[in-house]
Amino acid sequence: MKILLLGWNRRKMINWNFELFRTELARQHEVVFFGSGYAGHDPSLNVSEVLKQNPGIDFILVHIEHRDNKLAPGLEDIKSVLKVHICGDYFEYKQSVIQSYNIHFRKINYDIIFARDSMEFENLKNHSIGGKHYISLHTVDTNRFRKLGIEKIFDVMAALRTHLSAHSCRHELGRRIAKMDINSFLLIAKFNEYIKKINQSKIFVSSDVKYGFFTNKYSEVLACGTFMLTTQPNDGDLILSGLKDGEHLIFYKNDFSDLEDKINYFLRHEKEREEIAVNGMEFVRKTHSAEIRVKELIQIVEKELRKSGK
Repeated sequence: MKILLLGWNRRKMINWNFELFRTELARQHEVVFFGSGYAGHDPSLNVSEVLKQNPGIDFILVHIEHRDNKLAPGLEDIKSVLKVHICGDYFEYKQSVIQSYNIHFRKINYDIIFARDSMEFENLKNHSIGGKHYISLHTVDTNRFRKLGIEKIFDVMAALRTHLSAHSCRHELGRRIAKMDINSFLLIAKFNEYIKKINQSKIFVSSDVKYGFFTNKYSEVLACGTFMLTTQPNDGDLILSGLKDGEHLIFYKNDFSDLEDKINYFLRHEKEREEIAVNGMEFVRKTHSAEIRVKELIQIVEKELRKSGK
């Protein structure tokens, strides 16, 4: 298929996993990238002009972006080409984000909107946003996030860079790990270094108590073959993800009451820890890779294209 992707290049971000998804999309299909940071970008062009310059576009994809000034103008006027959106952080930790998304959604009138977790999906319904709604869970580029076979020099790693209003629990998580008598890595690591640090860690600890959705950390960490200790996702995301406590990863209690005991237990029981880590790695690579998620997305879009006749 031939796809026009509107957005801005995210390779300068600390974690540019979103850009890796776009790269996988371009590996499987012909993608025309249009937006700030992409080669040859001309901000004076509107979407109609971009379509004229690139005939044969099957559908337009807006991935993550939701502010009109990030996109080429005139997208709302396009009626003859299917318009698809993949949400990014469409949850109510910041009302301005929800409001910006809703204004954009109602203005553009997308044919298909993909949520990345059950909370985003429910928000689409609760705010009466139009278009067909589907869930496409967080994914991972398994060519980049992989087991490197290097020495594990950290007992515990916790990547804690986040907006406190979204994940305030992670501040407490970092405090508890820092006071333990173990070798931990709690600093921010940029992309390639982040992958290396995951591989160098025996245990990766995260927490999503407030919202409980399936974040990209699950797929990134498990794809690297590192043991993951985290709070349990909400029931909807847990079912969708297929992750099983004790088989692919280990959950600890939301109040942190068993966190230290579980860290110490799995530091002592290396064989059990590594068996679970391998199971998690194999499961994520078979189920949540970017290659698989792109194919799932395209199947849905093809079905809707047949229905719409566009």
